Amino acid sequence: MGKGGKRLNAGRPTGSPNRTTKEVRQQFEHLLNNNVDKLQNLFDKVAEENPTKAIELILKVSEFVLPKLKAVETIDTQEEQQELVIKIVK
Repeated sequence: MGKGGKRLNAGRPTGSPNRTTKEVRQQFEHLLNNNVDKLQNLFDKVAEENPTKAIELILKVSEFVLPKLKAVETIDTQEEQQELVIKIVK
């Protein structure tokens, strides 16, 4: 048995994409692109009967193609208030 502990720089670097995940996303995107007409017809049928369900389906499918956005928080480091004056000149 090894003595344990993490080796320096071992494994995949933090933040680098997983190759398998990347390939699956590409294949899924390819599948969607090649079946746009079929998907549109199916979506139209669902939308006629249940518009809410149609929107849910679009959102679920979009998760596989579009990147997810992260919330960004900004911190105001200025403690004092500044006055803003706008003059309208005619």
